Amino acid sequence: MPTYFQGMPAFVHDFLKKMKLTMDGTDHYVYAVATCGMSDGNFGSQAVNTMKNSGLDLDSRYRKGAIRLPQRKKGIFLPDHFDQDKEEELAKAYEQSRKTVNFTVNDLCVGCGICARQCPAHAIKIKNKRPEWIKEQCILCLGCVHKCPKNAIAYTEDTIGHGQYTNPNIEIIK
Repeated sequence: MPTYFQGMPAFVHDFLKKMKLTMDGTDHYVYAVATCGMSDGNFGSQAVNTMKNSGLDLDSRYRKGAIRLPQRKKGIFLPDHFDQDKEEELAKAYEQSRKTVNFTVNDLCVGCGICARQCPAHAIKIKNKRPEWIKEQCILCLGCVHKCPKNAIAYTEDTIGHGQYTNPNIEIIK
């Protein structure tokens, strides 16, 4: 699961809350793996709490690249990194950052619509051959920034000229 602002992103939280699993037998091993750029923060305890509300107890929680999975070891291999106050501060920063007002489009935009078709939150529509964000909040996947063929979309000034990443195993919807 991805880590945003050192915690669980809203779309993962929503997915886990709605998730309903039925499991036969007793030989279950339930785990969560956090992927992150710099720090996984308190993702582990957030995953435990969210999944517990869905009726699942995590056996283990890991950071990406964990080697204990084949052994099915149980335990906390992803400890929290800060207290509740810091977790709440980061959660507020995440909610503020999800505002679509932070996106800009420069004159390189050709109105191809890839950004709108790729947006999992359906937060973008093309109007007058330019993307417009139609929701106040997005899921902050930044797919529109990374998949724009002209590199015309930025999320705050920090992403201008920052480079783009697309997973070579995932096809862009043209």
